[in-house]
Amino acid sequence: MIIYIHGFGGSGQGGKAQAFRKYFKSIGEDFIAPSLPYNPELAIKTLEELINSYKGEVYLIGSSLGGFYTTYLAKKTFVKKAIVINPVIKPYETLKRAIGNAPNFFDDSYFFWNDTHLNILNKYKVKDISNYKDKIMLLVQKGDELLDYKEAVDKFVECRCIIEEDGNHSFVDIQNHFKDIEEFFEIGNKFKHTTKVKGVGLSNTELANRIGDLYYGDLAIFLEDLSKKLNLDSIKDKSLGRTKLATNLKNSAKLINQSAKYIDIAWDICTIPTIKWLYKNGYNRDITIGKSKIIPKENNDFSSWEELRFLYCDTNILPYMFDCDIENIPNKPIVEYLTSKGWMIKKQHIKPEQISYGIGDCDWYHRWMDLKRYIA
Repeated sequence: MIIYIHGFGGSGQGGKAQAFRKYFKSIGEDFIAPSLPYNPELAIKTLEELINSYKGEVYLIGSSLGGFYTTYLAKKTFVKKAIVINPVIKPYETLKRAIGNAPNFFDDSYFFWNDTHLNILNKYKVKDISNYKDKIMLLVQKGDELLDYKEAVDKFVECRCIIEEDGNHSFVDIQNHFKDIEEFFEIGNKFKHTTKVKGVGLSNTELANRIGDLYYGDLAIFLEDLSKKLNLDSIKDKSLGRTKLATNLKNSAKLINQSAKYIDIAWDICTIPTIKWLYKNGYNRDITIGKSKIIPKENNDFSSWEELRFLYCDTNILPYMFDCDIENIPNKPIVEYLTSKGWMIKKQHIKPEQISYGIGDCDWYHRWMDLKRYIA
């Protein structure tokens, strides 16, 4: 997650925030630019809660006063790297000139800024960044009309620095450094291999547990897709002459695909009990818990209308029913009951070995009805 921290009197809808949002979205990275309270303590707490709630690797970009906040927050464990752009080094001194009615630049309104706010800022100053200097990159322009750029250079001298001639406090043409920021953060398409899944605020162990809790049918599909991905990587590496790597990736893809087949068998074993449990406990009938299959020649998944009643009539939902031949269904009063409850009934002839979509549907067969299919 990339968090942009705006400057004094700014917002998450400012020009730089918009430019960053568009760029990071284009390379598939999660990005957020919150509009922060003008009270420094509330701003810091808001950012800390945001960082802690994500529970994954966080990257910070701070401009002006946001650069001051970023310097303080960059020492946190979850913050992997940070960018400071024309940062205020001593805002508790620099922002004395803003005491009184200070402007919100995004809507021309004002807020009251006083000595109390300056004292709060003083609490968050960082004297020594040597312990995490490798996490920070500085971008400054010498033409900054509000700040002395030399203060920032002195503060971040041990960090990676980009110092430009001319420019201004807003940092002219920041888009020229998007690639520099991407490479420093080690994100984007160039750095596709990561220690954690991008955009997911979970550890790999937690993520594995979540994936393992999928319905087995969906888990099988996931494993099949993973197998295809690794196989494509194998083909690409082989074309680049990486034969050993390609061979191992191909073998891995093959074994994962084999695992998908075993998981699919596990799903076949527990599909019907799962469907029964879902409907008995009132779960939404629109839930998708499977994929297409071939209708077998002989199948009596549900042996009677009483079982259909057990599955559907005792729930609080109103299922709908397709593919029923009203005239030939035994126990017509049951059909009348279902119709009165809003079930739609249509006639359709289903042949053996025809593809059935949606295992979550209720497939019910009667041999003497020539495999008419009932879907609820």
